[in-house]
Amino acid sequence: MPDLRLTLIFLHVAFVLLFVLVHGASAVIAFQLRNERDPVRVGALLDASRLATSSWLLIVGLAGFVLTGVWLGFIGGLWGRGWLWLSIAVLVVVIGGMTPMGSLKLRRARVALGLRTGRGDEESAAADPALAQQELQSWNPVPIAALGGIGLLVVLYLMIVKPF
Repeated sequence: MPDLRLTLIFLHVAFVLLFVLVHGASAVIAFQLRNERDPVRVGALLDASRLATSSWLLIVGLAGFVLTGVWLGFIGGLWGRGWLWLSIAVLVVVIGGMTPMGSLKLRRARVALGLRTGRGDEESAAADPALAQQELQSWNPVPIAALGGIGLLVVLYLMIVKPF
């Protein structure tokens, strides 16, 4: 019979990889949006981005790594360790920072193009491609990618080294 702790570690890492893989699609789209000006292609990219970030796979990955991480914390008696709490804080900061940095800006461009925003709304009849282009002129995915990448590396370091 496999060791429960090792099985949970495997599942924890697998769920993180699933989460990062789904986010990878969004990252590629985010960088492509910087250079795209054709309203039809921009609309297609924005739709693909919305679908990737609202994917059930993303939710499964997030829920899976959170639940297995909590479970590992309990079976390993790790809740008194600082690195675990710092890992949780980094996760909260990264999610709390990446969400508004990415989704709010892209939501305004989606609305300007008359696209669905993922909030149960229907397509708008008042599409304004010029406004969408204006919204995307200042679009810069680098800070979002940096926040996510640095956060991932910090958590990876904390979980491997367990410095405190």
